Amino acid sequence: MGESRQGSVLVLGYFAAVHIGHRYLIERAKHISAEIGSSVTVVTFDDGIYAALGRDFREIYVLRERMSILRELGVSVDVLPVDRAFLSQSPEQFLSVLSEKKPIAIVVGQDYRFGKGAVGDAALLKSYFEKTGVEVEVCDLLSVGGKKISSTLIGELLASGDIHAANAILGSPFFISGTVVKGFENGKKLQFPTANLSFDMDKFIPRSGVYASYAYVDGVRYKSMTNIGSHPTFGYYEVNAETNIFDLSEDLYGRFLKVELIDYLRPVLTFSDPASLSNQLYLDKKKALEVLL
Repeated sequence: MGESRQGSVLVLGYFAAVHIGHRYLIERAKHISAEIGSSVTVVTFDDGIYAALGRDFREIYVLRERMSILRELGVSVDVLPVDRAFLSQSPEQFLSVLSEKKPIAIVVGQDYRFGKGAVGDAALLKSYFEKTGVEVEVCDLLSVGGKKISSTLIGELLASGDIHAANAILGSPFFISGTVVKGFENGKKLQFPTANLSFDMDKFIPRSGVYASYAYVDGVRYKSMTNIGSHPTFGYYEVNAETNIFDLSEDLYGRFLKVELIDYLRPVLTFSDPASLSNQLYLDKKKALEVLL
């Protein structure tokens, strides 16, 4: 390792999914940082970036989830605002903002764009910083099945219920997280009590249905099954996530819960009566236990 230097290797991108393409950029940055003795900082955006850019797309992971993943990967996080003034900056103004962060090196993907109208590209970034002696590494894009790995592709897979393919591209299981809120308690009446999570405004909602899942409570992993969607049998149509945690009976209201989706079991169905739903839930649990290790 060379002499340690102050400053950081910056990794630039939206990082809405922290997928294997993003993780590759981070690994390249870590390699550079190890050689020069510096830290790695991922530069991401606050929640609402897609809405601010006029795109009809939700974030695979909201900011607090992205920050959790990135910190587990051992990097620092720098969050850029999504207000109109910041997003209206010219490419040159944005480059000036990056310069103020005093990067030692920068890592981006080939498709990186910045500045108003996304007219700034990786080539402009590279030419701007290399004049000042800052190394810029532009990485080739990763693909699967001839398609570029992207948050958009992951969103398509999640929307179709192909959780296996989505998880493979993400590099770890897709999850939802948040504080457990009060539900309708229909699950408790059916002997399948559930912990209920409401979706963040910016959070991508996967295909409605029942999933085999893992639930994490205070860092402990439990086998579970999770219903994403509404509850037509009971006449409730608000979309939420409710998780029946196997082998855990304690009250989780107000507690933080993380739920990983592992396998898609079935779509949401309307049952003629609660007893029919209860019978199906027993079958769902049996199938989930066959899937979960």
